Amino acid sequence: MKDQDPAQGRRTNLDALEMLPARERTCKAMALPFVGRERELKQIQQAMEKGENLILIGKYGIGRTRLVRHLVHRQEFKRWRFVFTDFSQTPLRLGQQMMVGLGLEGPGSIPRAHLSYPALRFRITHGNLPPGPRPVLVLDNIAKLTVLKLNLLRDLVLTGQFRFIAIVEECIPPKDLFRLRAWLRPALLLHISYLPRSRTQEFFRTAAQQRSLRWTESEIAHWAEIAGGYPLRMKEILIGKLMAHSPGQSKPFSAKGIFEEKRSGG
Repeated sequence: MKDQDPAQGRRTNLDALEMLPARERTCKAMALPFVGRERELKQIQQAMEKGENLILIGKYGIGRTRLVRHLVHRQEFKRWRFVFTDFSQTPLRLGQQMMVGLGLEGPGSIPRAHLSYPALRFRITHGNLPPGPRPVLVLDNIAKLTVLKLNLLRDLVLTGQFRFIAIVEECIPPKDLFRLRAWLRPALLLHISYLPRSRTQEFFRTAAQQRSLRWTESEIAHWAEIAGGYPLRMKEILIGKLMAHSPGQSKPFSAKGIFEEKRSGG
């Protein structure tokens, strides 16, 4: 049975990256400056230390996934191993992602591509996890809970082996959000909102400093006003300015060491 969520298709397949126009390739090739979210980071840390799961909800492009990916690079979160999955995929594809992320596809085992969904689910919920930090399953792009995915979530929770971070779309039906909160309980429900203007200005100021661009404070304030603290719009404005700064560029310019967030301590 085909099982596909409305959120599927929002992310372009990386294998097709070279087929995109230069602007889109540049956007996808860069890791952008990470600013703000100190309050959210503190709340997440406190919740995880208390043994709670997390549910992050907010509009598309508000920075929920970016926030969770930032945790991986912070020292205070090194005691956990984050396994990212795309909940908008079919249950079969979702199971394959978990198999790889959890390290359950060892030598001599049947390749995941040859396993049926029931076999994958059994392997994930009954397999022996490799030694190391406790895995945190990051369930990204949750727009609805189908029967198959709700059953998978139930089985994962009942193992007692995992912690969970659910990244939820604003369009999720209330009944599905209720079910999600019930199964992940205890869980902190965290609404991710717009960044304040000071942090938005810091975003553009940091980008200018790291690329030695001569942007004035007036220009930075203007772009921050247009962006309105919305991370997706901030990214689009920055990409547009950087593309204009490099006219005729057919390939994504190198952003290594420029836009990548620091690996230690954020």
